[in-house]
Amino acid sequence: KPDIASNFTQIAKSLEDAMFKYLWDPEQQFFVDVIRPDNPNLDKIAGRELIGLYPFRFGIGLDKQYTAPSVQQLFDSQGFYASFGPTTLEIRNKYFKAEVPGCCFWNGQSWPFSTAHVLKSMAAIHREYNATVTAEQYYEYLSLYTKTQTKNGKPYIAESHFPMKDAWSGDSHNHSEHYDHSTYNDDVITGLLGIVPRADNNLQIDPIVSQNWTYYAIENVGYRSHLVSYLYDVEGTRYGLGKGLTVFVDGKQVYQAASPKAVIPLPAARKTV
Repeated sequence: KPDIASNFTQIAKSLEDAMFKYLWDPEQQFFVDVIRPDNPNLDKIAGRELIGLYPFRFGIGLDKQYTAPSVQQLFDSQGFYASFGPTTLEIRNKYFKAEVPGCCFWNGQSWPFSTAHVLKSMAAIHREYNATVTAEQYYEYLSLYTKTQTKNGKPYIAESHFPMKDAWSGDSHNHSEHYDHSTYNDDVITGLLGIVPRADNNLQIDPIVSQNWTYYAIENVGYRSHLVSYLYDVEGTRYGLGKGLTVFVDGKQVYQAASPKAVIPLPAARKTV
């Protein structure tokens, strides 16, 4: 109902305004925490935490004045950047500890849950077209994320990972192997390859892929009662379907154009028995 939608829109706007008022710190150039004991004035903490990048994934603060200084910390060796990162607390912080084994510490260890949020924030920033996050930067962080999701040379996911070495910090038998709070598939399918969910009946394809990639494809992704596949081929010689983007829905070709990006009306949903 319109009145319900209007009410929730106003609530969302008031929450967004409060985030800028209370959580954005112009000195640290970052969204920071204010929740701590004996802090009635909601004074901002000193020190950046990875959670300060989460608002961007929800469309909050996507102007360059907020995204540019925040993303800079992702690639700062004294910020969040680490070989198996990102870290959950900036490395320069006096409370940073990366080598504490066990669970659950959020003052340095790399958490797949947090990394997944950050990748979605990077994707949202990139798709805002303010040039703060490049496709190469997104892929770099996706690659770091990929490196952490192994154990003994096989795919594996646990609670937390040491950011400076290839080992899980929070990893207990008959627990961690079922934890699975990573969203790696989303960060590849929606993030990298750009099948972006929408509220309407259109299929949006908006990959975050370097221009150096001359071909890539994804097959049979379930989306709104359809199976979607697409192939992108700059020269048209890799897949033999012509140059550019070719899209199939339920096995039928529905689109072809030179650009790797498109918004395409979906056909009527398939009947199910």
